[in-house]
Amino acid sequence: MVTTPTYAQFKGITNYGETQILTELENNMKQFLDWALLRVGAWTDVTIGIATPDGYGGAPETLRYVEDSNYTDGQVWQGYRKDFIYESGVDFNDGTATRNPINIQTSGVSVAGTYQTTGYHINYPYGRVIFDTAISTASTVKLNYSYRSVQVVVADNAPWWRELQLRSFRVDDLHFTQDDRTGDWSIGGNHRIQLPAVVIEAVPRGRSFPYEMGNGSLWIEQDIIFHVLADDRTTRNKIVSMLQVQNDKSIWLLDSDVVAASGAFPLDYRGERVNGNLYPDLVGSATYRWKKCRLKESEVAEVDAWNEALYEGTVRTTCEFVFGTS
Repeated sequence: MVTTPTYAQFKGITNYGETQILTELENNMKQFLDWALLRVGAWTDVTIGIATPDGYGGAPETLRYVEDSNYTDGQVWQGYRKDFIYESGVDFNDGTATRNPINIQTSGVSVAGTYQTTGYHINYPYGRVIFDTAISTASTVKLNYSYRSVQVVVADNAPWWRELQLRSFRVDDLHFTQDDRTGDWSIGGNHRIQLPAVVIEAVPRGRSFPYEMGNGSLWIEQDIIFHVLADDRTTRNKIVSMLQVQNDKSIWLLDSDVVAASGAFPLDYRGERVNGNLYPDLVGSATYRWKKCRLKESEVAEVDAWNEALYEGTVRTTCEFVFGTS
């Protein structure tokens, strides 16, 4: 075995396959925002037979089938909004009562008026029900579910993030209700980002300084940009303000590699829920924690209105943490 002196090795890097700083920060920011938004009630319940509060009408509980080359026609059915919520135990108090998102696994799927709780799986991020065996495309499939009011995505994991779907709340839109599989909703959830949305991007502006004498640890300052996209000015301003006031907040970062190796992620490769872990469970465990991170110097960088249906704002935040042995 060849002995390599320290001056011939990377500092702080032991495995090329490990998740590195920029990706780790982006993934952690998504998990933090997803949970923090739920804690302030940023979701909508869709219940069979009960109109949603958006006032547009239509039948949001009714799913439409999607032609997907990976499945037989009639296997894949999706809602008008993606990003179904898998979390439970949110316990948001809206001032009158404590409520939680709908548990899809408990409520089941209605096919032609008959509920079933087996024979399918749920892809929560894409807002899909995927049946083990194809059913007739003329079937009426309905679902009780909750979806996130704000979609949070990581730029590196969403190469399609510039393909935005406007008016995605309009379940009465002909493109959703028509039998012909055309229009925005005929595109799979993996190719669409619905508004409002926050796209997280680690940008090429970072600095590092020696942390203390006697070891090789570094004080890292890395910038993250939150791109806020919305259909209207009020929603854009609301989300931008919520992100801006997180200045000087400290959070724990998860070690994604450890979480993955332990099988602790709540969703599997299909987007199906496989355990009861929640974000607070993971960051509350010393086993999965990586670094403590402070958000600082948060500032609104840009606020634009590209047209009457697309409003954008960006919030730049510096993530500050110690890397290496301290």
